[in-house]
Amino acid sequence: MFFVQLLKAEDNGGLSSTATVNIKVTDINDKNPEFKDLPYEWKMAEGEAGRRVGRVRAHDADEGANALVTYSLPSGIPFRVDASSGEVSTSSALDYEKQKVRFQEKR
Repeated sequence: MFFVQLLKAEDNGGLSSTATVNIKVTDINDKNPEFKDLPYEWKMAEGEAGRRVGRVRAHDADEGANALVTYSLPSGIPFRVDASSGEVSTSSALDYEKQKVRFQEKR
């Protein structure tokens, strides 16, 4: 199951860039996890690596170990997610003027 989140970084000068982040949620058996508190809307500052962006939360109605949900992100994007807590943060400093790139997952 994938969850798609659109992130937007905006600097003090009003310039902005967006990134689409696909968050993969893995589940062991028959009941699909469901995300809580949708939709997520996060704001973040440019230029700060390791900065907290937000937190995703999913619940699985299975029992015991089958109810455990883990989170992951594809490689090659400037974000990371804590596998157990769902905490999303920047893995590198975002700077549109230097990078001139919009971060989107390759399909």
